[in-house]
Amino acid sequence: TGAANLNRSLWGGPIEVKTSAGENAAVCLRLFDLDADAKDFLLYYSRPARSMIFPAEFAASYAAAAGTFIGNGASFVYHAGSLGPTLAAGGTGVAEARYLETVKMAQRQLEQTALWAMRRVPWDLLFLYTPFPDEGEHLLRGYIDSATNADPMLGAAARRLLEEIYETSDDLLGAVLANRPNDTLIALVSDHGMEGVNKLIAINRVLEREGLLVLNDNGLPDLARTQAFYP
Repeated sequence: TGAANLNRSLWGGPIEVKTSAGENAAVCLRLFDLDADAKDFLLYYSRPARSMIFPAEFAASYAAAAGTFIGNGASFVYHAGSLGPTLAAGGTGVAEARYLETVKMAQRQLEQTALWAMRRVPWDLLFLYTPFPDEGEHLLRGYIDSATNADPMLGAAARRLLEEIYETSDDLLGAVLANRPNDTLIALVSDHGMEGVNKLIAINRVLEREGLLVLNDNGLPDLARTQAFYP
């Protein structure tokens, strides 16, 4: 299988589905692989998303302009190896190309949403959000930092993939800048930085050790005696 190439025609949807609670939602589909005899295939679908457009009269124009909300790339699917063996597991890069395609598709939908909102919704202050590069940083930074990865070739490959994810955010920002009203002031903000880690911290155990968290007989926080706990 060759490297995935982003092509909108390769994606299907939005397709309406029902959630476990019986609510209407929609997904987008991407067939990544199909055997010649059709006995084995790899079909990816985005997380089912309910329409949450308010006021409701905007829903139809939003759907026509931007389809359905996708939100994230396939980071959990990629990390689990379901897009194929990752580079860290000895893969050839196919899984990374497939993951990057899901990132680009999510960013494309977010760009369409941003442009729709800028053009169709009356606004004085407009907030736009993308989960990238945060999602990619969580996924890849540990392979890039030398303190948490001793394989320089893997680190270089992870850096290249992360740089491509950054480029998708740059493209999104470029689209917003190119289409903003002339008198618009744009502020670009981030919520935190990132570095590789090679250990986990049991926060509640630390809080319990310091006397800030008290557990009851069932092992649950005793709220009457607890000052802080990590839910």
